[in-house]
Amino acid sequence: MATGGQTLRVLRERMELTMRDIETASERIARKRDNEEYLVPISRLSDFETKGVIPSIYRLYSPGGDLPARS
Repeated sequence: MATGGQTLRVLRERMELTMRDIETASERIARKRDNEEYLVPISRLSDFETKGVIPSIYRLYSPGGDLPARS
């Protein structure tokens, strides 16, 4: 059975998104909402995906909240 972090990684890779893509999108959301809680640095995303760290509700929202569409 996959962990939440493993599932997150599979979904990110299936969408062909890099960790940098997630970080950049989260930066846009943090600026738009004027709240740094939405920021997901690469190191933190790695912790979510590999160490079982549970993200805050803000960071949970960020990965999909402002991503560019891929063709």
